[in-house]
Amino acid sequence: MKTEKPLKEILLELKKKYSHEWEQYESETFKVFRAITRLLLEETPKTNEIVNLLEQLPPAIRKMLYYVHGPGYYSNSMKINILNTVLTDRNFREFLTTAATVNKLDDSTVKTLEAKIGAIKIPEAEVGLSIISTWASIVNPNIFMPIHGNVQSREFREIIRRTTGIQLVYGGGWRKHISDYLEFLKKINQIKPEIDIKTAFEAAFYMSKFSRDQEITGNQKTTQNKGYYLEITKPPGKLYEENHVGRFLWSPADQKYWNGREGKMGLLKPGDIILHDVNGELVGYSKVKEEVKEVSKEEIIKIFTEEGIWTEKYSKFAEDWFKKSLTGKFYLVRLEDFKELDKTHRYTEVKGLPHPARLQGVYLTEISPRVLEELGISLEHGGKAHDQNQHIPLSKYLKSEGYLYPEHLIAQFYTALKTKGFVILSGLTGTGKTKIVQKFVEILEMPQLMSASGKNTKAEREIKALQDIIKRHKFAVYGWKPAGKAKDIKPPFIFWLYDSDPNDKFYQKVPYGIIVSDVWTDKENLPKEWKSATKWVETVYSDETVEKYINEHEIFFKVWKVIECGSEISKFRDIAKNRELSPRDASRMQNGYALVKAPEDCTPEISNHIFLSVRPDWRDSKPLLGYYNPLTGEYHKTSLLEFILRAKEDYEQNRENAMPYFIILDEMNLAHVEYYFADFLSVLESGRDESGFTKESIKLHDNDAVETFQGIPKELKLPPNLYIIGTVNIDETTYSFSPKVLDRAFTIEFHDVDLENYPPEETKLSEGEREELRRKVLDDLRRNGKFLAVYKREKDSQEKGDIEKALERLKNAENGKYWEILNQLNKALEPYDLHFGYRVVDEIALFFKNAKESWDKGIVEFESDDEIFDLALLMKVLPKFHGNRKKLEEPLKVVLELCLSENAGINVQELGRKEVIEILKNWETEKDKFLFKHTAKKVLRMLRQLYEIGFASFS
Repeated sequence: MKTEKPLKEILLELKKKYSHEWEQYESETFKVFRAITRLLLEETPKTNEIVNLLEQLPPAIRKMLYYVHGPGYYSNSMKINILNTVLTDRNFREFLTTAATVNKLDDSTVKTLEAKIGAIKIPEAEVGLSIISTWASIVNPNIFMPIHGNVQSREFREIIRRTTGIQLVYGGGWRKHISDYLEFLKKINQIKPEIDIKTAFEAAFYMSKFSRDQEITGNQKTTQNKGYYLEITKPPGKLYEENHVGRFLWSPADQKYWNGREGKMGLLKPGDIILHDVNGELVGYSKVKEEVKEVSKEEIIKIFTEEGIWTEKYSKFAEDWFKKSLTGKFYLVRLEDFKELDKTHRYTEVKGLPHPARLQGVYLTEISPRVLEELGISLEHGGKAHDQNQHIPLSKYLKSEGYLYPEHLIAQFYTALKTKGFVILSGLTGTGKTKIVQKFVEILEMPQLMSASGKNTKAEREIKALQDIIKRHKFAVYGWKPAGKAKDIKPPFIFWLYDSDPNDKFYQKVPYGIIVSDVWTDKENLPKEWKSATKWVETVYSDETVEKYINEHEIFFKVWKVIECGSEISKFRDIAKNRELSPRDASRMQNGYALVKAPEDCTPEISNHIFLSVRPDWRDSKPLLGYYNPLTGEYHKTSLLEFILRAKEDYEQNRENAMPYFIILDEMNLAHVEYYFADFLSVLESGRDESGFTKESIKLHDNDAVETFQGIPKELKLPPNLYIIGTVNIDETTYSFSPKVLDRAFTIEFHDVDLENYPPEETKLSEGEREELRRKVLDDLRRNGKFLAVYKREKDSQEKGDIEKALERLKNAENGKYWEILNQLNKALEPYDLHFGYRVVDEIALFFKNAKESWDKGIVEFESDDEIFDLALLMKVLPKFHGNRKKLEEPLKVVLELCLSENAGINVQELGRKEVIEILKNWETEKDKFLFKHTAKKVLRMLRQLYEIGFASFS
């Protein structure tokens, strides 16, 4: 295991590297802070002037100050309104007045400050420790420092936890961690004179420069003046996952690539933005993370192998680069924060780019920041212009809906679903098992837009013509103008047409909607197959031609399904205005769109989930999938079968743009799961074929007429975009799960109840924030069209597959610590016949890999890599434990032994009922004795069961 550097040593190295940059900012920063403090401590704070002063600070300092909740694009007037609420709060001002006078942090002062912060009763939606610490730093930068993600990165907070035992929490649940923040300040104020750091804020500046993979070399450039560059490359493999794009830049170590026509590698500095051109199309953008390094060919291969980039295909691509180096040396730059564009762009679509003819032989060239603005990328942060500085994780969304769950439980649920696609939620009744599923699938529902038609609308004929061309052509193309907000919404989405033609039979109604799987805005370069799919208009309108139709419109929708509706407009809700629509809204929609929610009678065939209440009399798969009746010659369908066939059709037609579909089995164990769900259990473990479907199929019938006339296949393979979630309660009316079922699923227990923070303080997410979260989750689940399909090896059997890459990543994590623990655990459990097989190891590795990826994307949050591994052990190793005390006591203690932290001081073999209960009673103080806290707590609860009733099981 690697040795951790002390916090003081890390700060000293960062000071050596960045003190020159800090000196440029110090005088001006503290001058502004003093001016703000004078305004702040007046009887009535002059918020307007305060905000103006904050905006005068250098960007590097402003980035450190989290002084108000809200998106980065909020105007000053919006910030002022929000700040007024905070800065005029009596308790908040009392704390700031006290903080401004603190000279040293002795025990008495810490106690006073803790009471003052605790007295602040502003809702968490408006204030947290990030905001409190920022304002304290402004009024007294000598003693206080801000804490939030732009100052102490996730990696740095983890170092703080490991080296000092202090856990910095500034978001949800921060009130429990006020003492941790003050203890951390004491530590910093003790360290700073020892390494000649004048103020706590100066120490915070150095922390903000910390990077997990950074070498402390002493010659880093500042990132104040950001540069913008275009990479032009043609690597093989999937974007980012299987090549260097968004992860590294590299070129021969030659002057022409250092600062010549072919490249600008020598000009790069951390924070610069790189736009990526892959095979002639703009696909995404990223940020420079580290200075350029000069490395050998062997080092390139080693680094790229460790990162999962180096494959047989990639090695052939790299060979051309290798041949161009006369010295055998190469420039290498590490990138971070890669974001894929919502859709690819050709050069002709973006103003400000060089002509492609001028880029022959060029690898990296400077571009104007105007190009990024054209693509909607913020120059300040390198993110989309509408992005916030902070992520919107699933936990924040659920809290905004009024539901309180532990952070790790949400992350556990999401990652398990992404990894396996079959998740069982068990535990205490009334803890929100069903609600977390319902709210999760709700955020993924397709957005719905509505616009209004003009005169001469023939809605009925349009419906038939669109349906006909979809049958023949697989899709239709529907033109519209203006492009408006439709171009900003990631497909798929639903476009509803309001009929405003008084002469049409559907006048003032919504005759139909279309499911849009893709959009196109460059009419001059509309693909040939898209043009062919507009021919339906010629069959509806005699005076219309394809050419005329294309010229008349600004945006083109690729349509794969038509939804017949015919409802009154009053049945549709305007989401933004939270009211029913009326015919008066037609004029507004003729020049734009409304974001709407359709009535259920128009959307039965487009829901992304199906909710099934399990019945005690289910004995086989008939209630789920139906059956063939030989007397009538018909197949009796069920709603679930139709739902699965719809998911299958969506995947076959749209692949990477298909939607995920969710089967929710409520009270799953009211009947024997092994009976009614047996067919599903078998095919889910059969693996995936080259198309992503399960290798084995569920047999439905053997009748040609049923297949021909009812459209029901004889066999059903499950598509990879189909997810299954079961909820269970354990009582005398239900059945226990067999180890076979638990082994095939990820099982998550809902046990913790936090009444102190219930109900959660009200927060609100804007529609923009909800849409951003939806985009991130959809992209993450889709995995470029693979969804749940994972393979040991890729289809050509030459390249490593998802599982081998995940295993390799787990083996290398923390210098092999987790792999060694798995080995030890399996050997220790083998004498008790409770050891695990290869499938469990594969799924632990995939869970670890997926958790890291989703964490990096800001969808979920974990405390550390240890917590990820801990949760994987909990779900995949412990479910096999089922039996009496004689069978389970020793192996449970084996697991508990491996969960202990160093110097925990617990003799596991001497634990009895009394000691176990004592640890569980004092869990908040005892939990730090365990490296894997979640697994340890479950083991302790199972041991308590053994001692009390002589029997224990996971569920």
